[in-house]
Amino acid sequence: MSDIFQGDPKIFMGDDGAYLKFVGGQCAMDGGIENLVTLSLFGGDWWGNDLFSDPDTHLNSDFEKTLSGPVTLSQLDDIEQAGERALINPAIGKAEFIASNPNGSQITYKGRVSPPGGNETEFSLINNFGNWINQTKNPAYRK
Repeated sequence: MSDIFQGDPKIFMGDDGAYLKFVGGQCAMDGGIENLVTLSLFGGDWWGNDLFSDPDTHLNSDFEKTLSGPVTLSQLDDIEQAGERALINPAIGKAEFIASNPNGSQITYKGRVSPPGGNETEFSLINNFGNWINQTKNPAYRK
């Protein structure tokens, strides 16, 4: 079992946005590149970009914006391309991103990142449209 208390506080994605997880009063930590992948996909034009003058280090993503709209074959293609664009970062290295529509109300994403000198990491995401509709009607920032 890996030590979950090494690194930076790990960002977890939930139905109502991002959250931190605590185990026995200690924050679970990101010991790899999980936070970078999460922020790259869901950070939009991340506020932290203001801290860095080099535009190559900025995180900018249209991934979430691309998720809106009807699900079509071209939309799935656009989502895959937006995911791969969001993951272009020297620290992430090579990235693959695949989107599929297993049923009418869900899109699944599977990705793999291969950081230079690091271990290959796989991730998966599920987008349930009902959750997105509820989030639009009652956004997390209003809670």
